[in-house]
Amino acid sequence: MNIRYENIMNNLIKYGQTSELIKAEVLIGSQARQFNLADEYSDIDIIVFVTDIDYFINSDEWINYLGTHYISFVEKTVAGGMERRIVFESALDVDLIFLNAEDLSRIDEVSEIVSRAYKILLDKGNFTNIIQRAAKSLKVFSKPSEKEFENLINEFWFHVIWAGKKVKRGELWVAINCIDGYMKAILLKMIEYDSYASHGEDYDTWHNGRFIEQWAEPWVVNEFHNIYAIYSEKDIIRALNATMVLFRKLSVETANKWNYQYPAVCDKYATEWLEIERMSHFEI
Repeated sequence: MNIRYENIMNNLIKYGQTSELIKAEVLIGSQARQFNLADEYSDIDIIVFVTDIDYFINSDEWINYLGTHYISFVEKTVAGGMERRIVFESALDVDLIFLNAEDLSRIDEVSEIVSRAYKILLDKGNFTNIIQRAAKSLKVFSKPSEKEFENLINEFWFHVIWAGKKVKRGELWVAINCIDGYMKAILLKMIEYDSYASHGEDYDTWHNGRFIEQWAEPWVVNEFHNIYAIYSEKDIIRALNATMVLFRKLSVETANKWNYQYPAVCDKYATEWLEIERMSHFEI
């Protein structure tokens, strides 16, 4: 663990030892890993099992026990819990994920997190065993059916037309958020599929694009500088076309490796529609 966080960590452990609301504290993320280690920019992530989530979400009183803080806000986590994100002195940022210690029905949702690395900081119950079981229950990649694969591809090409209409209407903010947000999430899924098809279903693609520069194919990563747009009609269409080219290449390649049929009809229709609109409207 980064020694810069030592005081905050020790204060959290001490507070947990005296608070009846806290039952366990588990360090996760880069500070607990033995690979892809934390660096000077890394934050610290801790799962805190508590009996009153509302108190830790709505009150700032307990944060004062940890140190002087300057920023604090609440957001939902991918695991379905609530997270308090705090910035302390020296820009040290701490993410605290609060889970209900009395209702562990959703514990498997953190299996992806704890399976990589964790360290028990405090256990006032049986949480060490609970975390061990969660780490071992990590769900391996499940190959999509051909129908699911086809659905994802159709979803992408639908949004090519949808985003193109937004540009044509002059809604550039909406269009760029679709292309560089929603459609990039679909692209990421296809990049993952291509990696599994190339390297096997036990290949590690992390989550939410983490370390994608390390696990995606080099030629794919090399295309990333082309697929994002600046705020102009011309460049949004350019980025959309570059995203289409990359998605198509990945989809066709993956379909071939999995012996799936590539749904070329949706691709052809959306591509031709965008070209017609480009010639008649867009200043390209």
